[in-house]
Amino acid sequence: MMMINRKLIALLNNVTLMTVIVNKLSILRALIIAFICFIGIHHHFALAAGTPANTSISNTATLQYDVAGFVQANITSPAAVFVVDNKINLTVIEIGDSPTLVTPLQNAAVTTFSVTNNGNATQDYALTGGNVVGAPVLFALPETFNALACNTFVENGVSLGYQAGQDIANFIDELGADGSATVYVVCNIGTQASNDQAVVELTAITHVGGSVGLGTVITQTVGIDNPAAVDLVFADAATVNNSSGTLPAQLARDAIGFARDAYRVASTVVNVIKTATCKLTPSGSSNGANCSQAKTGTEITYQLQINVIGTGNAAGLVITDPLPANLNYQTNTITVNTSPRSDSIDIDNSQFSANTVTVNLGTVTAPAAFTILFKANIN
Repeated sequence: MMMINRKLIALLNNVTLMTVIVNKLSILRALIIAFICFIGIHHHFALAAGTPANTSISNTATLQYDVAGFVQANITSPAAVFVVDNKINLTVIEIGDSPTLVTPLQNAAVTTFSVTNNGNATQDYALTGGNVVGAPVLFALPETFNALACNTFVENGVSLGYQAGQDIANFIDELGADGSATVYVVCNIGTQASNDQAVVELTAITHVGGSVGLGTVITQTVGIDNPAAVDLVFADAATVNNSSGTLPAQLARDAIGFARDAYRVASTVVNVIKTATCKLTPSGSSNGANCSQAKTGTEITYQLQINVIGTGNAAGLVITDPLPANLNYQTNTITVNTSPRSDSIDIDNSQFSANTVTVNLGTVTAPAAFTILFKANIN
């Protein structure tokens, strides 16, 4: 009898122990479920990075355990379910990191920008481009004039670079997540002096995407986040002025981006210096540039030094040097920056015709220098 009582007491103790264990496991289960739900909601935005908006994310947890050596049925938590929000984020930058060089009275001068959709859904963008109020400093120079008749156009991709007949859209339609669009601000230049500068700004404002045409201005969802709905969340960061002035300080979380560029009137000066060196004897001795002892048969080497100074381009640069009647040109002696040229009219940009040396340098970007040599003999 005593032995039976002992077994009964042990059994009762085991039952009590099992009850305690089950109760504790029930509490543990509840805590795990609550933790999973908290993690799912708390990291709602973190999980959205790189994931398209309106993506449904669901996860559950499974609890395995045994009691007194007996395996119990698995416990599966309720699913933690939420949909990914629509993250609104964009950047606008100036392309080239240098002023756009222009000439007085130039029409359709082009500054170039890029608009990037850093969000996770397709968006539209309204664009505004034109002069900046005040006298901002860009690329170390202040604004001194306003550009004229400014318009904004989006690159359509048929022919890269601004094409007046092709790039006609004035807003960005259906720009996908991580996509970029090239935008041109195109203005006319008035009668300006060298180094005058105009500053222009491109502003992009996010609009609702998803259909053809410019959607309505996008607005941020207010109130507490709803895990079952696609909220609109502004995520563009604040910025500070960069060193060149192309990226002014911007507010955070306003779904607006802007950047600046400048038109700078080029200052280009071209000059030419001509010298002559004479070979006085067959051995090759010379007497400097003035050729004071030159006589019949003396070989003369002419040098033309062309200097393009400043900024901008010198277009249609052609050098002609007609020889006087008392000189005989030496065939095929023209060189440009030590590179030999033929006398024929061909593709090497130099020729000798009608007793004249001609070198066509075309359009030259400053700064640049060219040394042209040719030879002749005195009759």
